[in-house]
Amino acid sequence: MVVSITGSVAGCSANGFDDWTSNHPASGNAGFAPPFQNESLWHGVPEPGARLHSRIMRFVLFMVFAWLLAGCGVTELRDRETALKRLLATNASLSTVEAVIGHIPVYKRGTEDWAQLHKGFAATNASTASRKIAAKMERSAATGFASTISMQTIIFLDDQGRLVDFVVDSQ
Repeated sequence: MVVSITGSVAGCSANGFDDWTSNHPASGNAGFAPPFQNESLWHGVPEPGARLHSRIMRFVLFMVFAWLLAGCGVTELRDRETALKRLLATNASLSTVEAVIGHIPVYKRGTEDWAQLHKGFAATNASTASRKIAAKMERSAATGFASTISMQTIIFLDDQGRLVDFVVDSQ
């Protein structure tokens, strides 16, 4: 006996005898339809090829979604780094840098804001990358810091407010 999706037992009538026995060839009925060909037994079960098609479609959708997520952050970082490399090659001024990448708050060495920013990067439990940023801050006259949900940009300026180094990293 096979249990259908609704919970009733397929092939059994209320009196306990099989409903399809009256259609059995031995009974002389030419309209014999065994239970495995009865539509009610296969209701809701996809064709064998449909399962493969469904799996392929789910895989393709997953890959497209993953590509979109990964691609967005990667291109943003790469574009910012490319722009800053061009500006660094010319030792661009802060106004030129801001014209290309947007406004970035700048903290001059010796101010309270600079000390707080430096403290965060130079902490004893900070990562190696953070400590490298702190070292670059100590060698520059001013530091610009801006962050988005996916990346952080840190620029280092000399005494004349010209770009001398930068760090672009994901968050």
